[in-house]
Amino acid sequence: MITFGSSEEKPSRAEQLSLVVNLASRSGSVLTVHATKLGAERLAKAIAATRDDRESTPLVRLAEQRLHADHPLVSLLRRGVAYHHAALPIDVQIEIENAVRSRQIDVVCATTTLSEGVNLPVRTVVIAERGYYDGREKRFVEMIDAPALLNAAGRAGRAGRETEGWVIVADEPYGANPRSALLGLEQDREVHSTLFTPAALSALSEYEALVSQTSGVLLDQVPEVVDGFLGYCWYLAEAAAVLDPTARVDAVLEGLRRTLAWNQLPSELRRRWELLAAKLVETHQGTDPERRRRWSQTGARLSSNLVLETVANAARPGVLGLPLQGAADPLTVLAVFLAGDGLEQLLSLMPERDRRFKRKRYGRTDLINVDLRSLVLDWVAGVDLALLADRHLSAVEGEDADAYRFEQLSSFLAKVCEHHLPWTIGIVMDWIRQDTGVEVCAALPAHLHFGAPTPCAVSLMNGGVRSRRLAVSIGEQAERQGVSIESTRAWLAQLGLATWRTDFSAAPAEVADLLQYVRNPAENIGQRLLDGETVFIACEFSSDTRSADELAIGFLGEADPPRPLVGTNSSGVVVAQLHPSIHHDVGMLIDAGFQLLGQDVDSEGERQLAIHLQPE
Repeated sequence: MITFGSSEEKPSRAEQLSLVVNLASRSGSVLTVHATKLGAERLAKAIAATRDDRESTPLVRLAEQRLHADHPLVSLLRRGVAYHHAALPIDVQIEIENAVRSRQIDVVCATTTLSEGVNLPVRTVVIAERGYYDGREKRFVEMIDAPALLNAAGRAGRAGRETEGWVIVADEPYGANPRSALLGLEQDREVHSTLFTPAALSALSEYEALVSQTSGVLLDQVPEVVDGFLGYCWYLAEAAAVLDPTARVDAVLEGLRRTLAWNQLPSELRRRWELLAAKLVETHQGTDPERRRRWSQTGARLSSNLVLETVANAARPGVLGLPLQGAADPLTVLAVFLAGDGLEQLLSLMPERDRRFKRKRYGRTDLINVDLRSLVLDWVAGVDLALLADRHLSAVEGEDADAYRFEQLSSFLAKVCEHHLPWTIGIVMDWIRQDTGVEVCAALPAHLHFGAPTPCAVSLMNGGVRSRRLAVSIGEQAERQGVSIESTRAWLAQLGLATWRTDFSAAPAEVADLLQYVRNPAENIGQRLLDGETVFIACEFSSDTRSADELAIGFLGEADPPRPLVGTNSSGVVVAQLHPSIHHDVGMLIDAGFQLLGQDVDSEGERQLAIHLQPE
C-alpha cells in the first residue's frame, strides 16, 4: 500500500504510474504513450499533482491565450507537464513539441499521434496503456498493436540529444503482459484484404440480394465495404473508357486481379466479386459521360456522389442569384451551400460520432443540441475557439466540463471544418462552375479549412503562419487599412517585431512564423553573403546621425525571443535594427557561428546597411 498525502486508500493507476514517470524524469525527458486521450490527461494531472509551479514560460502564456487561463492544460504546463492529442489546437500541439525540445517540458503524456512522425528528443518512453477492458464484451480491446508499439518505443533515446534510451511497458489488467508484448514485436505481421473479412462477406451477401433483380447496380444505401469496392471499379471502368471503350469489363477484371484481395480470396468469392464488378460496368456504360467522369474524379464513394449531386442541384439557384460582391464573400457563399438541409446532407457522408456532441464525458450517452450551421459559420468568421466553445457548447457538464467542451469542439473542427466540408463543398462548387460557368469565392475551401474570414488570413496560413488567432487578427487589420494580398508581406515587414507583439499579441512561436512569412527567398541573402558579396539592406536607424564605426551584426541581448537583429557600434550602442524580411537568412548564419559586420552607407540615395561576412 502506498500513501498519497494523508490518504492510505489504494492509489489510482495514474497515481501509480506517476511514481515511475517522476523517477524516470530525473535522467531526462519522458514521453508516455496512451491508447486514449483520457488516459493521457489523467496521468498528466497525476504527475503535475506531485510538483510545484515553475516560472511562467511563453508556452503557458500561449495556452492561456488560446484555451483560457482556467483550462486544465494551463495548470499542468506551469509544472513542466503536458498532455498532447488531436483535440488540442494545432498551434498548441506544435508549441508543446517545441517546449519538449527546449526542455521547458520534461514530461509529455500523449496518444500515438505524437509518436508517429514527430522527432522528439526524449530519453524514456513509457507505454502506459495499450488498450482498455470492455466490460460488456468481457475482453481487452487492443488499441496500440505491435507496429504502433514498436514505433512508440523507437522514440526513446533520439539521436542528437540522448546517447541511450529506456522503454518501459506498464502491466495492464486483462491485457498481454509486458514481456509478451515486447516479444511480439519480433513476429512477422500478416496483411489481409478487407474484402475477406466476415463483415465484408456479410455485406456482399446483403448487397447481392438487393441487386439480384436488376441489370446494373444500386448506388444508394450501399454497405460501406461494397461501396468502396464499387468506387474502385468505377475508376477502373472510366480509365478503360478513355483507353479502349470496347474492353471495359476485361480492363476492370484485370485491375482487380492485380490486387491483394485476388491473391487471398478463394475462387468462389472472387467469382462473386467479379460478377458485381461486371454489373457495375453495365451501369457505368449507361451513365452520361460527363456524370461518370465527374464521379471518377471525386475520390468519393459512389453513393456519396449522389448526395453531392443533390446538394449541388439545391445550391445552384442560390449561387446564380448572388450579387457580385456577395459572390466574393466566403460567409455569404458558404451560407448558400449550408441552406436548407445542405449541411445535413454533407454531414451524412461521415460517421455520426464525428458530428455530435455529448453532455458529459462519462455515463450514458446524452447528446446536446448544437446549431451546427451557426457553429460552422462562426468558425469561418474567425470567432475565437474559447468563444466558440462558450457560445455553442455551454450545455456540456461535469467536473471536467471546460476540457471536455474544448476537446469535443476541436475534434469537430478538425474532422468537419478542416477536412470534410472543404473537400465536399469544393466538389460541389466545381460541378456548379462546370455547369454554369459561374465561379464564386474560389478560395472558400481554404477559408473553411483555416477558419479564416479574410483573403489575407488565408494567405498567412497558407504561407506557414500556424496560429489561426494571429492570422485572423492580422487579416482584419489589413482589411481595415486596405492592404492588398500582394502587399501583405511588405506591409507586415514594415510593421516590425515590436508591433507584431503589441498589436497582435504575437507569442514567440508566432513571431518566428511571421519572420519566415515576410522573408523574400528571391533575394537569396544568405547564399550571397556566403559567396563573399556585400549586401545592402534596409534598416531602422536609431539616429539621423550617420555612424562611422563598423557595426557588429547580432541579436538584441535583452529582448524576448526571437530577438531582433541589430547593428551595434564599438561602444555597444544599437545603431540600426535590421529589416524583418532578412531576419531568417542572417539569423541562420549567426546561429551557425559566422560573424557579420555592417557599414552605415548611402545606396542609390537611400540610407542602408552594407553587411558582409567578417574575413577569417
